[in-house]
Amino acid sequence: MLDNIIMIFFAGVFLIGLGLTFIDLLKRKKSNFNPEISIIIPTYKNEKIISKTISSLFSIYPKEKIELIVINDCSPDNTKEVLKKLQKKYDFLLINNEKNLGKVKSVNKAIKKTKKDFIMILDSDSILNKKSLREVLDRISQKNVAAVSCRYRVLDNGVIPKMVNLEYGMLGMVNGGYNLFTAISIWGGCSLYKRKPLFDIGLFKENMIVEDMDSALNLIEKGWKVQQVFSPMDTEVPKDLKGWYKQKIRWASGGMQCFLKHPKVFLIHPLTIFYYFAYGLFGVIMIYYLLQGSKIGVVNFFQMTLFFALLSSIYLFINLKSIKEIWKIIYVPFFSIIYYPIFIAVSGLGFAIGVKKYFQLKKGGRGW
Repeated sequence: MLDNIIMIFFAGVFLIGLGLTFIDLLKRKKSNFNPEISIIIPTYKNEKIISKTISSLFSIYPKEKIELIVINDCSPDNTKEVLKKLQKKYDFLLINNEKNLGKVKSVNKAIKKTKKDFIMILDSDSILNKKSLREVLDRISQKNVAAVSCRYRVLDNGVIPKMVNLEYGMLGMVNGGYNLFTAISIWGGCSLYKRKPLFDIGLFKENMIVEDMDSALNLIEKGWKVQQVFSPMDTEVPKDLKGWYKQKIRWASGGMQCFLKHPKVFLIHPLTIFYYFAYGLFGVIMIYYLLQGSKIGVVNFFQMTLFFALLSSIYLFINLKSIKEIWKIIYVPFFSIIYYPIFIAVSGLGFAIGVKKYFQLKKGGRGW
C-alpha cells in the first residue's frame, strides 16, 4: 500500500516538473542578442580534449566578440604545450599557474582581467554548440536574469558514462521547470554571467565545494533570477567507479553545504525541496526492495522497476542526438534497478559529509 502511494506521489512530482519545463519552453523568447563575451576556461590535465573545446568555441561564435582567457592550473601532463600550439592559431590569453590553485581561485584571478560585460565560465572538457549557446544568449538577454547555464549530455562511451547521461537527463528535468521562477543551481560546465551582478556577490567563494550553485543562490538573494537552458552541451564524465564516486560525493556534500548556508532561498522556492524529497524517497524504496529480495515478491519488484524505467525513458530521449541512438534505451532498466539506488545511497553519504564540511569550511579553506 505504502509503495503504491509513493509511486503515485513520485509520478505526480515527475509530471509537474515535465509540465513546468514544457510551459517554460513555450514561453521562451528568441532574440538576436550577440554581445561581446569574456570566456574563461580553467584546465587541469586536459591535454586530449582542450583543443576541441577551444576550436569548437571559435567555430560557433564570431571571434571578434570573444575575449578568451585559458588558465593552466599547473597540469602535470602536456596541457601547457598543447595550449602554446593553440595560441598560434587562436587569439587568447594563457595564464600558467606556478602552483595548483584550484578552479575557484584560478577563475576569480582570471575574471579580474576581463573587460566584457558578459563573463562565461567553460570547463575544458565541455563542448558548446550553436543551439545551446543560442538559448543561453536568449535567456541572458532578459533584464532580470543574471546567469544562465547549460545542462549536460555525455560524450564518453562505456556503461558508467551511459548511466551518468541518464542521471544528467534526470537532473536536467528536475531543474528545468524552475526557469518559470528561478533555478536554484547552475551547471558549472558552462555558465554565462552578467558582469555587475557577479561582482556584486564578490565573485566565487573559495570555501564552497560547489561554487557554481553557491553563486546562483547568492544572486537569488540579491533579487536576480537564474536559468537553465534545455538544449544540452557535450561533456566528459568520470569513466571509472573511483572518479564517479568522488564526483557524486562532491556534488551532494556541496549541495548540502549550500542548503545550510542559504536556507531561506530554499524555503522561498520550496519546489526544489519538494522534487528532491520525492526522488530521494523513491530511491529509498528502490533500495528497500533490493535488500528485501524475495520477501517483497517478484511481481511487486517488477512493477516498481517497470514504472520507474518507463518514466526514466524521458531522460534518454531529451539527450539523444538523433533517432539512430534509440537503441540506448536498453540501458534504462539497468539505470532503474542498479544505478539509481546506488546514486541515492552515495548521495545520502554525501549529504552527511556536507554537514561536516559546512562547519569545517565556513571560516575559510579551499572547497575543492
